[in-house]
Amino acid sequence: MSAEGLDSVTEDTSTAGGNPVGPIENAFTSSFGAIAPLVIGSTSVIASLAIIYIIARSVKGFSCTYHRLIAAMSFFDILKSGAIALATIPMPKEGDDYLVDQYGFEGLRLGNAQTCKVQSLLVVAGAIGTYGYVTSLCIYYAAAIYYCIPESRIAKVVEPLLHFVQLVSTLGLTLSFLFLGTAANVNPYLYSWCSLQTGADSNIAYQFGVLLLVLGCIYFLLVIASLSLVVLKVFQQNRTITQYLQSANLGSSIIANRLNMRKRLVRVASIQSFAYIISFLLTTMFQVINILVRRFVDHGTSMANVSLIQYLQLMFQPSMGIFNFLVFVSNKILITRYTSPDVSICEAFGRLFAYQQSAINEVITGINFSRAQDGGIEPVWSEDFESWDEFESDGLPFSTFNVTIGRANNVSGVSSTTSISRRGVSSTAED
Repeated sequence: MSAEGLDSVTEDTSTAGGNPVGPIENAFTSSFGAIAPLVIGSTSVIASLAIIYIIARSVKGFSCTYHRLIAAMSFFDILKSGAIALATIPMPKEGDDYLVDQYGFEGLRLGNAQTCKVQSLLVVAGAIGTYGYVTSLCIYYAAAIYYCIPESRIAKVVEPLLHFVQLVSTLGLTLSFLFLGTAANVNPYLYSWCSLQTGADSNIAYQFGVLLLVLGCIYFLLVIASLSLVVLKVFQQNRTITQYLQSANLGSSIIANRLNMRKRLVRVASIQSFAYIISFLLTTMFQVINILVRRFVDHGTSMANVSLIQYLQLMFQPSMGIFNFLVFVSNKILITRYTSPDVSICEAFGRLFAYQQSAINEVITGINFSRAQDGGIEPVWSEDFESWDEFESDGLPFSTFNVTIGRANNVSGVSSTTSISRRGVSSTAED
């Protein structure tokens, strides 16, 4: 390492809880700290590649917003999980860095200061991009479910803005680390791979810390707000459909079956959005806990708990691609089995990897709901009602299909009508 980088690392990791530098025995320096990231990180990379492969082979391909956001998130996860999978390999080899030698990492070390820094940058870029696109996905769900924005408008207006913000934040922060005196930092108390430290200037380190904290808070607030809107809309739609079915007394007719299916599928879409957030939390929470423990807990009294947190961090931090794959594939399988109940789970899973997936359209209701002057609910058949029997499991998730009810204006005598269609929900006014 350079003298500046060595000084930075020394200031950051030369002591821990008052103990001098020396062989450190914990989960990160053990053989588990080298093997777990390698196995789990490599599996995560394969899972993210599988997501991109399934999307590329699907009928819709990359032509819909949902697929493009998932593919972008998978790409950044490949950067992050792939870099973490290398674990100790990019660290300076034995004899090249006295300080790193003192830590006693049991994993293979074949790199130098530059390879260590490259690994650090890939982890940082991948993490910022992955978590940013998780937020973008939640915003997409809110736009499609709550605000009923048609897919075409999301693709033209919302999606480009999301990509722009994520690319600027990811590239901006990563390049800033490059040009503002950063150093590769081997921290045996937080990671079994290389991390970054913003040089010896504590002011720069503080400013970057504040910037990352603010960005994280913004992402968190956007996620909470988006998911809250999704939950609210799902509740409203379920209540609306239930009220209509009860008032219309449709029994087991085709209309009732379609509307009940819609209730289930919109609920699946909302669960899917929550599942992506849970995968994000599982891959970050143990890292955050470990950092907080290192800062605020007396290490001499809780080393058993600290070790457990470290092992959990090593297992979960590189695994986001695995969780995303499970969520993505589960949604596709559920859609296939909803539209084709006779298809088994294994067969539905196999279809995802077929060279050309069958075109099974998502449910199209072709119904407008309007609020009558007396407060009742009545359906209005739209022109595409005959397309009810068309299904498609690829492309947009069922979150884009909405059932809403316009409120009548008793003063002006105008009632709004919301059309349920495959491309989104469009409102019209009836005199």
